[in-house]
Amino acid sequence: AERIVFDSPAKTTTEIERALALGVSFNIDNFEELARVDQAIARVEGHRSVIGMRLNPQTGAGTIGAMSTATTTSKFGIGLADHRDEIVDAFADRPWLTQLHVHSGSQGMSLAHAAEGVRLVAELAAEITARVGVRQIQRIDIGGGLPVNFESDDITPSFADHRAALEAAVPQLFDGTYALVTEFGRALTAKAGTIVARVEYTKVTGGRPIAITHAGVQVATRTIFAPEAWPLR
Repeated sequence: AERIVFDSPAKTTTEIERALALGVSFNIDNFEELARVDQAIARVEGHRSVIGMRLNPQTGAGTIGAMSTATTTSKFGIGLADHRDEIVDAFADRPWLTQLHVHSGSQGMSLAHAAEGVRLVAELAAEITARVGVRQIQRIDIGGGLPVNFESDDITPSFADHRAALEAAVPQLFDGTYALVTEFGRALTAKAGTIVARVEYTKVTGGRPIAITHAGVQVATRTIFAPEAWPLR
């Protein structure tokens, strides 16, 4: 349980209480959820969950706007610029809030851009420490943030490149002050295998050849709908 981060932005009361009972870590997506967690903690005694808050650093979009999660209006997390004082107040009132989470997006996002979001969150962690007088933030969850090169089998950028960008922008991230959590997805799995599918039928419509296979949008949603951005070969 301690190796799981439950990051759904639509957690139900039942799911929150179950996470607390099991000791699963999770990040709060909005202030309404924060109020719900307040109530759940009162009902679940002795929980071991690491509880954080997901912040939108509002640093802007990458080259794929629909997949950027750090625009001024992105749907995940609490806007840092919009609610900075309320965020600090929330942590000051709740010693059990010990984690900050940020994920600026990955595909179409430069490493420097993603690192800037982490830098802003680390600054906020220091501000919370100054406010409460102790280092309340024990862990920073830096999400994913590593794009994938779909043009070849080369692993570029690499995890080492990602770390170098973070180290340049947020050196305090690596000085032992904070535990770190990452949630890499596509960067770990995009080149980890090959999909093979049977072609059941072929046809031509309007001069366009079409192959009907058993691997389509259900296994490669982004490639099917946005092949220019996710050109899986």
